[in-house]
Amino acid sequence: MGSSYHPTQGAPGISTRLMVALHYLKYRHDLSDEAVVAHWMENPYWQHFSGMKCFQHRLPIDASSMTRWRGRLGEAGAEQMLRETIAAGIKTGAIRAADLKRINVDTTVQTKAIRYPTDARLYHRCRERLVKAARREGLAIKQSYRHVGKKLLLGSSRYAHARQMKRARACTRKLRTQLGRVTREIERKVTKPSEKLAKLLETAHRIYTQQRHDKNKIYSVHEPQAECIAKRKAGKQYEFGNKVSVAVTSRGGWFVGAKGITVTLMTVTRWTRR
Repeated sequence: MGSSYHPTQGAPGISTRLMVALHYLKYRHDLSDEAVVAHWMENPYWQHFSGMKCFQHRLPIDASSMTRWRGRLGEAGAEQMLRETIAAGIKTGAIRAADLKRINVDTTVQTKAIRYPTDARLYHRCRERLVKAARREGLAIKQSYRHVGKKLLLGSSRYAHARQMKRARACTRKLRTQLGRVTREIERKVTKPSEKLAKLLETAHRIYTQQRHDKNKIYSVHEPQAECIAKRKAGKQYEFGNKVSVAVTSRGGWFVGAKGITVTLMTVTRWTRR
């Protein structure tokens, strides 16, 4: 992690021990960034684990700093954290050398925190994100469809609940039209979009053109890499996320490795509520 920091250049960095401890606590207790920071302020044991000598009454960092720190850390830094965890377990005697002789490798689904995807919701959310990103770059959007789009989204959901599918599809078509208009307007006004806006435009094109039975569809605007995985469970037939391969020791159940798998997966035959 030393390559990500400099002792003299830039603003003083956040303590590496604090950031590592917050991430250990986050994944140990399955908390969000905001929740783990809030719990840290209330728990003296967590503060001592993070290297604090006195009890702190303020939030240690802004929750968004954890997201940026993970992006700067990268895959190599995460592997180093896991390596140091295993080394600490061996040093303290919690992990024996015999425990590492046999490893079980299996695959599972790492679900993403996304809402159930529907056409209307994707069109509405993508248009909102496009308008917000464009205005941050100083573009004047002629019509954002903020209030009209919200009414159409609510109407689509209510008509579908009432089994008035013709009216629900009409609302969905209008939302799709609004997304197309905003996308074309931004492309006309911007010559060199930023990296973030360019990605959003690409996502908008895919959402606008994708059909019901297409492969490699987008199910979430903020997580476009999320895939639909058929689990064939009685209570939950499909999960939205990524497939992950994990390696665990046969003895003790120590977690020693993980890797995300990108594969072409079957799509949901009824992924929209029509």
